[in-house]
Amino acid sequence: AFAATNELRRARYGGLRRFQALPDPDELESLDTDAVLDAFSTMFGDAGDLTVAIVGDFDVATMTELAQAYIGTLPGDGREDPWVDHQPPPPPGIVERTVAAGQDDQGNVTLLITAEVASDESRNIELAVLENILSTRLRNQLRETLGATYSPLTVVAATERPDELIETTIEIGGDPERLPEIVEEVRLVLADLRGGGLSDSEVATAAEQVRRDLELVSNRFWAEQMLYAEAHPDETMLTISQRIAVAAGISVADMQALVDVVLLDDQFIVVSRVPETE
Repeated sequence: AFAATNELRRARYGGLRRFQALPDPDELESLDTDAVLDAFSTMFGDAGDLTVAIVGDFDVATMTELAQAYIGTLPGDGREDPWVDHQPPPPPGIVERTVAAGQDDQGNVTLLITAEVASDESRNIELAVLENILSTRLRNQLRETLGATYSPLTVVAATERPDELIETTIEIGGDPERLPEIVEEVRLVLADLRGGGLSDSEVATAAEQVRRDLELVSNRFWAEQMLYAEAHPDETMLTISQRIAVAAGISVADMQALVDVVLLDDQFIVVSRVPETE
């Protein structure tokens, strides 16, 4: 799996060294540990511009005292380090790679679609509904068409920095000999969704599942909301009831409009991993 991930990163970022998961063997041989420590200290030795969110069932006075003692005493001069966008745009066209790694009898295929589209709180809820629809469609299609049990991992998520992107990742394990068939079925599912194949029932079912998920409020949810509010001081955040209302009101037309800009048919990456052969 790591070999496929590494190959996917090479394809996505054009082989730029800063985006590689591991250095090459030659680079490891010449690694200067003092330089590594110096870079680490430069990046993480100053906590002055950190934003920390603390949530949970605790006494505020006690937590304030602990935060002052353990977080407030971290070194920091208050400066805010500027950041530079080194992330390249997604590669044009369709990029297909195959990597041989591992001795097991299973392979896997990963498809990545990167759309240069912005998101917000409401759209993030729509993305969760789309992720649910896509996962269900793929699972049913692969099992019915290829006659085997497949459990696709599907993630549809937005990022703001360094660039505003929405990335769809689909990863499926299976017989190495049938990976081309799996890729073809995935592309058929995507084509059907782009072609208006969404139904009222599947959108309603996916939206209901997302609505129920939004009702399960965790500490992680609150931490994410606090950090989001800190990073977006000019935005009015949605309340939990508003989020639930957004999910409940998502229509086929909403999903179709999202599919049209997110599930691109002419720009994506496919990486297939097959076992090594002697």
